[in-house]
Amino acid sequence: QCLLILCIACAALLLARPAPAMEAVREAIRLCAQTIVPSLFPFLVCSALLTALLPTQQLNRWLSSLTMPLFRLGGSSAAVLALGFTGGYPVGVRAATALYRQGQLTKSEAERLLSFCNNSGPGFLLGVVGIGVFDSADAGLRLYAVHIAAALLVGLCFRRCCANGPSVFVHTASRN
Repeated sequence: QCLLILCIACAALLLARPAPAMEAVREAIRLCAQTIVPSLFPFLVCSALLTALLPTQQLNRWLSSLTMPLFRLGGSSAAVLALGFTGGYPVGVRAATALYRQGQLTKSEAERLLSFCNNSGPGFLLGVVGIGVFDSADAGLRLYAVHIAAALLVGLCFRRCCANGPSVFVHTASRN
C-alpha cells in the first residue's frame, strides 16, 4: 500500500513538473549513448568470446593451486573466478551456474563462489566510472583494484564460515 502511494506521488510530481523530468531523461539517454554503451560494448564482446573460446581446463590447472588453499573451492572454480574478475557480472554468474548444473560444484560451493566472483567488470569501472564520471583512468583503475580486493576478502571470509557447513544463504533466510 505504501508503494502504491509512493508511485502515485511520483507520477503526480512528473505531471506537475514535466520540464525537469524531460531534461533528466535527455541527460540519461545522452550519458548512455556517449559513455556507457561505447565503453561497455568491447568488454561485453570480449567476455562472450572468452566464455565461448577459453580453454577453461588450462586456466583451472594454473589457478587451482590458489583456489583450494585460499577459498576451499575446487580447481573448477578457478576459471569462474578469473572470468568473473575480467568479464564482469554476467560472465561470473553464467560460468558458476554452468559448473553447478554440470555437477562440478556443490550447492554450497556455488553459493560461496557467486558471493565473490560476481563483480563489476573492468569496462564499467575504468570506462564508465573512471573516465566517464571522474574523468580519470587512474581513478577507475583504483576503484577496480579496491573492487577486486573486496571480492577476494569476501571469499576469504566465506572460506572460514561456510566451507563445510550448511549454506549461509539458506541458514540466514531460515532465521528471518
